[in-house]
Amino acid sequence: MCVRDTGPGLPEGIGDAAFSRFVRGDRDRAAPGHGHGLALVQAIATRHGARLCRPGVARGLAVELAFPPLATPAD
Repeated sequence: MCVRDTGPGLPEGIGDAAFSRFVRGDRDRAAPGHGHGLALVQAIATRHGARLCRPGVARGLAVELAFPPLATPAD
């Protein structure tokens, strides 16, 4: 599953630190928020065994979730 937008994207150089709690870019410090969004997504994805990654996009932000296949019960 991939979620993407066409907003300003992550600030330059923030990289995977964006998935840590309380991380915000300098340009976003005046905007409302606390820097929990992507950290919560990461925590929930990890708890459910999913992998979270940021595929490169020309504009905006994209976050991709990859869940493991469900185990099928033995007959």
